[in-house]
Amino acid sequence: MFGIRGLARILLSGIFLVGGVSAWKRAPQLAPKAERFSKPIADLTGVPLGAEEFVRLNAGVQVLAGGLLAIGFQQRVMALVLAGTLVPTTLAGHPFWEVDDDADKAQQQIHFLKNAAMIGGLAFAALDTGGRASIFWTGKKAAAEFADSVATTTQSIVDTVTPS
Repeated sequence: MFGIRGLARILLSGIFLVGGVSAWKRAPQLAPKAERFSKPIADLTGVPLGAEEFVRLNAGVQVLAGGLLAIGFQQRVMALVLAGTLVPTTLAGHPFWEVDDDADKAQQQIHFLKNAAMIGGLAFAALDTGGRASIFWTGKKAAAEFADSVATTTQSIVDTVTPS
């Protein structure tokens, strides 16, 4: 069934499909902004990616994960992946705190907050269980049942070995 969750996934994924393709095409222009993140990430991971390759990798992940989110494939994982791609995109692309011009600063702040809102939406998507019990609830319930079982068994043993 498609429903509201399906519509929400499609609406949320659209920005990643369009933005990812755009970033892929404009990688040479975006590379200078990505430089501050691509070098430390390359050093940390040992993967020698230049800024342009980093932009293309991020863009490709956004397109792939955005498409998979739209069709509902591993939606919780794809939401987390997309949120992860937004962090360097947002910090590199919209550093409003470094802008002096008031009008440009306001625009960068709007884009920064828009991306932060998308991360919030992706967090909801990552936590959405579709009405099924979450792993946390299931684990808590199993632990409580186990504790009850241990208590009952312990009481039974005590009752058996204790003279009346």
